[in-house]
Amino acid sequence: VFTSLAPTLTLTGMTVSGGSVSGNGGGLDASGTVTLDHVVLRGNQATTFGGGIHLAFNSFLTVRNSSITGNTAGNAGGGVRLYHGGLVMEDSTVANNTSTAGFGGGVVYFVGSASATPPAGFTPSTLVVRNSTFSGNAAAAQGGAIGLQSFTGTLLVQNSTVSGNSAAANGGGIGAS
Repeated sequence: VFTSLAPTLTLTGMTVSGGSVSGNGGGLDASGTVTLDHVVLRGNQATTFGGGIHLAFNSFLTVRNSSITGNTAGNAGGGVRLYHGGLVMEDSTVANNTSTAGFGGGVVYFVGSASATPPAGFTPSTLVVRNSTFSGNAAAAQGGAIGLQSFTGTLLVQNSTVSGNSAAANGGGIGAS
């Protein structure tokens, strides 16, 4: 639905739904620093990575007061796929997303290192999830809700619910390799 190469992108108060791409990022394919506030990403699909959102190498994602639901990726990251960079997710719901092959990450699939020198608003070397709910997500391999592959850094999950997620191999809630 959206493709952005802007160094900074902010989406507020909108719904992104029904996107279908042969490739990455069914709802949003972007790079740089991306902020979603009061956004609904629903029912998007990508044949490879990031059914809802795909972010390029060394990008940063902030998700606040939003929902990422019912998205599908043919490989990994049914809801979100990040490759290095950083994540802050607060007061959001991530539900019923699916990755149908590959490593996993029904919702958030993160590969590589959390940035040691992120922009303002991000914690160095840390992916942050606060006051959020992950439920009903599924991965073909591991990490039904969150899949971390070749991950270096810290995953900080605070005051959040991770429940009813599944993975064919291991880590129905959170899987790391």
